[in-house]
Amino acid sequence: MKKIILLIILVLLLTGCKATYNISFDKDINESIKIYTSNTNIETANKETVNKVSEELYNFEYGYEYYKKEKYYEGNNTGYNYTHKFDYEDYNMYTELQKCYDDFNYSNDDNTVSLSTSELFTCFDYYPEIEEVTINMTSQYNITSSNADKVDGNTYTWIINKDNYQNKPLEIKINKKQEYKEKKITSKMIITFGIFLILVLYLLLSIKKNKKGNQ
Repeated sequence: MKKIILLIILVLLLTGCKATYNISFDKDINESIKIYTSNTNIETANKETVNKVSEELYNFEYGYEYYKKEKYYEGNNTGYNYTHKFDYEDYNMYTELQKCYDDFNYSNDDNTVSLSTSELFTCFDYYPEIEEVTINMTSQYNITSSNADKVDGNTYTWIINKDNYQNKPLEIKINKKQEYKEKKITSKMIITFGIFLILVLYLLLSIKKNKKGNQ
């Protein structure tokens, strides 16, 4: 509860915030939470208070630093990036993403990782000044299914805002026995396609020529 209150204070100071949640399922699970706003907004806030709240935010009651905090700069955006590495067994218990859904179902065995949630994304209730949350999930393993909004290579992305948050469940399944291999267009594929195209054009021209000859 203390952690949630502190994050609310931080977000209130950074009006017009956005958040990006990156999760990578590899040998370990790597989590990154970026909370940011424009340079103009953060410069008008009380920097001393922001830094104090930020320092408190990633200290759990156990007395050790759970998240590593770094300042985040990208383009006109300024904020903080919180990162942590999980064991697969611990992810369900400690991830921040779990707090955003009433039902958070995570399973992990030697073969498969599976994650699904209820429909309602609740974190806008905790952090009302956040306008949009982008969730990116990726893996060195093969992702076999998902309900992501968009896919780029092996990165699966959900974009959650205050227009769609009431029906924004997450679903993803990962096959840990299959390494992901990026599908690349090779020179051999280009040559093969070129030969095929030439043959098709030759065939069409031949048919057209034969029709003219029979007239």
